[in-house]
This record gives sequence, C-alpha cells and structure tokens, in this order.
Amino acid sequence: MTVQKQLDQWFDLHWEELLNDLQHMVRIPSIARYDDPETPYGSDCLKALQEMLRLGRSYGFRTENCDNRFGTLTMRGDEPEKEIAVWCHLDVVPPGNDWVHTAPFDPVQKGDYLIGRGADDNKGPAVGVMYVLRALEELKIPLKHSIKLFVGTDEEHGMSDVQYFTSHFPAEKLSIIADCGFPVCYGEKGIITFDLVSKDRMRTITEVHAGIASNIIPPEAEMVVAGQRLEGHGRQGHSAFPEGSVNAIRMLLQQVIRCSELSDSEREVISFFAGIQDDWGESLGIAGKDEISGKTSAVPVMMFLNDDGRLVLRVNSRTCISSDQKDLIESLRTLAAEHGCELDNIQTSPSSYYPRENPVVDAMTDACNQTTGLEMKPYVIAGGTYCKYLEQAIGFGFGGLPKEPTDLFAPGHGGAHQPDEGLYLPNYRRALTVFAMGLLAADSTV
Repeated sequence: MTVQKQLDQWFDLHWEELLNDLQHMVRIPSIARYDDPETPYGSDCLKALQEMLRLGRSYGFRTENCDNRFGTLTMRGDEPEKEIAVWCHLDVVPPGNDWVHTAPFDPVQKGDYLIGRGADDNKGPAVGVMYVLRALEELKIPLKHSIKLFVGTDEEHGMSDVQYFTSHFPAEKLSIIADCGFPVCYGEKGIITFDLVSKDRMRTITEVHAGIASNIIPPEAEMVVAGQRLEGHGRQGHSAFPEGSVNAIRMLLQQVIRCSELSDSEREVISFFAGIQDDWGESLGIAGKDEISGKTSAVPVMMFLNDDGRLVLRVNSRTCISSDQKDLIESLRTLAAEHGCELDNIQTSPSSYYPRENPVVDAMTDACNQTTGLEMKPYVIAGGTYCKYLEQAIGFGFGGLPKEPTDLFAPGHGGAHQPDEGLYLPNYRRALTVFAMGLLAADSTV
C-alpha cells in the first residue's frame, strides 16, 4: 500500500476525533488582549495554548510552553538534531457582528462547512498539522528531520510572538507556515499600517465609530455631525484582498462631505479622507508594482476620534516586495501635512522572499500536484504570515483547493475574517493528505 493510501485510511479513521478536537479549540474566544499583567496576550489566548498542548501530550508529543507566547509539539525524526518547523496560530480576529448560522464561538456544522471564528484561520490548520504528525508517527513513516509544530497566540495583531521567538531562539533549517494556500507561497508583500490624524480638533463631528481591526475592511461606519447621525454600509473583507468588498468608511465619507455644517478645517480633512477612493495607493501617492508580487494596496480600515478630539483614519497598506517602505512613509508624511493632517502610529512589517529556485519549492509543489491531480504553481501573496519574521520560511496550505459553490453564505460572509467564518470540510480533509505528502517531500529535499 502506498504512503498516500495509508495516510488517507488513517485520516478517515480519525476524522470525527479530529473534528471534535477542532470544535473544542474553536469554542475558546482567543482574541489577543494586552490588559492582563499575568499573561502576554490575555487569559483566552493562554487557555487556547494550554489546551492545544494538553491535546498534544495526550497524543504522545513532547510539548513546551514558551513563556505563554507560543508552544511547541515535537515529533522526533531519525536525526533529531535536525528540525523542520511548522507554524500555525491559535489567536483569532474579533468576531464582528451579523453572524447568521451560529454564535462566533459556538461552532456548528452546516452542510459541508464547520462554522465558527477561527475554524479556517487558523485553528483548523493547527489541529490538522497535529493530526498529520500524529499519523506519520503512528504509521511509522520514516522522517530524517524532527518536526516541530509551533502554535502562536499573537499572529493577528502584531506577530510579537514570533518576534519573541527570533530574539530568543535559533532559526530552524526550514519553517513551513500553514496559514495560506497550496502549493508553495515563496514571497509576501510588506505591510504598513498608519494613522492620518487631523491637526485640529473636530468641532461639529462629535462621534465616529468605524472599524473592527487593522486588517478588516469594515462593513459598518457611523459619524455624528452637528447632531445628525450618518451611517455607511458596506461588505466586510480582508484588507490584503480588497476586491469584492465594499468599504463602509468610504460610503460614510461621501455623505459627510455634503454636510454644510462642517468647519473649514473639518472639510479639508474630510475631503482628503473621502478622496482615498482607490485600493491601490494612487490617491495616496504610494502606488507601486513589481513582477514578483504585483501592486501595492492601501485600504482605510478604521476611523475614530482620538482623546484630543482629532479625527483619525487608519490605513492598511500591503507594499510590493521591491518597494522601499521608508520612502513610502516619507511620501505619506508630506502628503498628510499638505491636507491638514499628521502621520502617526506607523507600524511596519517587512516583505519576505524565499528563493524560487530552491529545490524544496518544486519538490513540495510537485507533491501537492501529484496528490491532488491539479496543476498548481508556486505564488506570492499580499497577506501577512509568520514568514515575515522567520529565516528560510515558506507558506504551504491549508487553503487554495477548488471547492463547490454554495448559497449557504450571504455576500460578505463565510470568509476567514468575515461573519460566519466557514471551514470547507471536503477540502480540509483533502488538505491533510496534501500537507503530509508535501511535508515528506520537504523532509527528503531540504
């Protein structure tokens, strides 16, 4: 019997057990918080980490809790001093509103989907990789390298968990990040998140509420101008992939700009913000493009009044790999000053690039295509994963496989950062075998 058939039989036998473990993890509302002096990312993230390690120990893994920031589950290979790392994360984005099929942290299976916050991003892959390693161990499929599964708890906010790792521990020979799509992701755009802040206090604008998180395109936005409440309605999406979303901030600003009660300074700022109509940095003067990663994006994601009563527009930009982030920031600083604003709260993360010509890229891609019967090609993404902070890192799975269309979800629902986040179970089951075969290819190549 081939290795692939052995794996398929094992996964089928343990399928219900895996789903039970995954639903257990989804029930933990592991949104990273920073207001608890006893934990770096809050009690819920710590609970998720502890439960994942508990499950790992029950299946025979050697586990370690690394200062409550991330944990490891290790399976020893023939040469235990050589390790390949696999990274996943257990923290999730805030649930948002308008869930239809279930409460965000009460997972439910509807048709071919498991619905719940984190089921797809990234608890599904985290539990899935644990079962892949368990299958390889129980089937006694030989590996040269030890495989260490890292589970982080601050990926969605700032990735300080992996930055803590890089400052305290040596890099692995190869790091595989199971937080994208098949086959191999060998590059990622950089990220700049920044605030455009009005220099003057708002006078007629007394309330502003827009945005869920810095990587979510908001579906709702509201502002009170001279006692009148204005609302904008859109379609939620991920800021890295703005196509198909409708930005509620833009919808709101188009109404606000028509208010006659605005002061001159308010109108200048609102006009500036309302003029950011494209998703590709053109109206901000930071447009860019390269053959490796495509176009730079820049999307408004939050708007609010700060403690001084000044209006803040937060923008999330995904910068092409060839761009110079320092130059972009200086250009933004100049533009902001020209429109009665300041540039503040600048947060950056670098782009990443793993040499396309490295043989492990083709080896894992070939394994993926042989397992699926597809003809997929390695690629570069606009999203941000742990690859940005790890040496010798690539993305691989669990998404990217074709799936059947469904009418289960309303527009703006069902995606990784959307209401009714859904994990498509036929692909999830398929991805277990694909990931295992890709991991075996990496083990024999790296």
